[in-house]
Amino acid sequence: MTRGLRNNNPGNIRPGQHFRGEIGTDGGYVVFGTAFDGIRAIAVDLLTKMEHAVDTVAEIVTRYAPPAENDTKAYIAAVCHDTGFKCDDILNLNHPEQLQPLVRAIILHECGSCPYTSDLIAKACADALQSAFGVTA
Repeated sequence: MTRGLRNNNPGNIRPGQHFRGEIGTDGGYVVFGTAFDGIRAIAVDLLTKMEHAVDTVAEIVTRYAPPAENDTKAYIAAVCHDTGFKCDDILNLNHPEQLQPLVRAIILHECGSCPYTSDLIAKACADALQSAFGVTA
């Protein structure tokens, strides 16, 4: 089992952002109490990036997985492959049909698999949208 799955943190989010459901760290990454909270944290993080005019796949992934720590070009290519989005597509993550596949693609890239149901991802994304912006998904 990968570190992200073991920590209920399938986005491998680092400490410092204070997401709901954090119960500690394993030194380098947040540990969440549930997978739901870890998936929700990915969605909230992506929604926050969108608020700062980071809205293309390439911009989002570059901020999410900076080149100093990742092969960002390969990450962008994987996300585009898994979502069907192009790297320069402008996304509106307030729309679940764009947010959910992006979250799933990040989980796939970070953990090598996505053991979570589409329903769990949809519920976590809907909760993030509701909490962050009052959007009903």
